[in-house]
Amino acid sequence: MDSNANILMLTFACCTMAHAVATAVMAIYARYKVQYLSLAWIMGVFTAILLVITPYSTSIAHGHPGLLHPGMLLMFVVGSYLQSIYTFGFTMPGFLQWERMWGYAAPIIILALVSLVAFYPFGSLTKVYTISELLDNILSPELILRIIALVMGIYYVINIFRLPHRMAYKTTIPPYLVRYCTLLGLSSILYIYVCFNYSPVGLCWYVAVFSAINLYLVFQTLDNMARTLPPPHIVTEDGTIEEDPDETSQNDDEAEARRQEDFNEKNLHYYHRIQHWMQTHRNDWCDYTFNRDRLCEETGINRQLILQCLRSQGYNNVHEYITIYRVQELKNLIKSGQMQTATESDLAGFATAKTARLSFQRIYGISLDQYISQHAK
Repeated sequence: MDSNANILMLTFACCTMAHAVATAVMAIYARYKVQYLSLAWIMGVFTAILLVITPYSTSIAHGHPGLLHPGMLLMFVVGSYLQSIYTFGFTMPGFLQWERMWGYAAPIIILALVSLVAFYPFGSLTKVYTISELLDNILSPELILRIIALVMGIYYVINIFRLPHRMAYKTTIPPYLVRYCTLLGLSSILYIYVCFNYSPVGLCWYVAVFSAINLYLVFQTLDNMARTLPPPHIVTEDGTIEEDPDETSQNDDEAEARRQEDFNEKNLHYYHRIQHWMQTHRNDWCDYTFNRDRLCEETGINRQLILQCLRSQGYNNVHEYITIYRVQELKNLIKSGQMQTATESDLAGFATAKTARLSFQRIYGISLDQYISQHAK
């Protein structure tokens, strides 16, 4: 085994061990808080991938994959996906759900299946070693799929910023996520360079940087958790714990006040996010099939948080909140002349005219038919 193969195997082995330790630590914390479960799974997947490819270090070191090898690009897409999804849990609570994650990974699955058909049999794989060869074959199905994979990997990295700003209102990206995304972008550039100019040393550098970025996210997560730990007790010479009742009471009151302030601020933040979405997606909630689950899915906020923030603003439940929007839409349609009878209440998202009448009467204290007749005159 030559030096390149030795270096590559040592790098893979060290990075596998680092990810295995990170997986074990996150798994322990996930037993007590589910918020760490997704990171434990992600680190576990990376551990398994590195564990599988480590025995093939010699073949990888002596390989000549050429430019944009499909295997390398597929690993790039999968890695970008896994490294990006965990961040959504900080900016969009409730986003990390199995159904949503499978939907978010659907492009990768489709690309993998299409590539499997396009590259079969694998002996027919077209390899290009120069830019001129790449340009000559740029319109071939194989090369087009490789370019799609490259763009898809970059797309998942960009989505760390794009999705929260598109789906949420006044989203604040924590500074450490900004640093993480920047490092992730730089590592992606390094990997793309290796895809164009393959060398075992370049691959070693990328795997090391890749592992360091993942460990940064793990350590930052642990650091955030450590900040919430209570301060240590002061132990006197006789071994007893010294406590100041007044200070303890004052600290408890201050801590409770801070918790209440943070609680109210977060509720207001989620409420503004929901308001923004409702005001900019009229066509969605004007569909009578739109319900609480759809609102949770579209805003990226789970059921408990939505109910909590709406109740903090005086609404009894999510159904009442959506109904108020629909009743207001009835008034707008009637005033603009787009609605002439109660049977047209489906335009505002009501399944039946009876439901529209009851809701309108309950909220405005006047019958829907009477309101229509008043404005018809």
